[in-house]
Amino acid sequence: LVPMDGPNGEAGLDVYSRVNSFISTLRRDHVEEDCTVVIVTHGLSLRLFLMAWFQWTVEEFEETQNPTNCGMAVMERIPHEDRYRLNQTTCKMLGLDAVKGSSSQKKEVPAWPDRFLKEGSEAA
Repeated sequence: LVPMDGPNGEAGLDVYSRVNSFISTLRRDHVEEDCTVVIVTHGLSLRLFLMAWFQWTVEEFEETQNPTNCGMAVMERIPHEDRYRLNQTTCKMLGLDAVKGSSSQKKEVPAWPDRFLKEGSEAA
């Protein structure tokens, strides 16, 4: 990943590493089934968070786009499972309409963390 803010900016890999540390803390401290967590961040950091959470490849990450200012991404817990999916509005905002995981491309989905699941799709 290239620097975010020109040659003197923070590299995307550095942000990705911090995001992974944050995810570990989040999983440790907020394990309740009905827990709601709100995260406020910049667009690229959001995309890197989702990349880490859903274990996207670099290619999958690069298919996404930054949300508009004040865009809201929603991860929904799949009932009775330790998996999450992005809702349709979030998918559209990030340009994920054609990314793997659509109902026409069934694939195995690890239980935790979840791979990208579009609303209405099913794990094989």
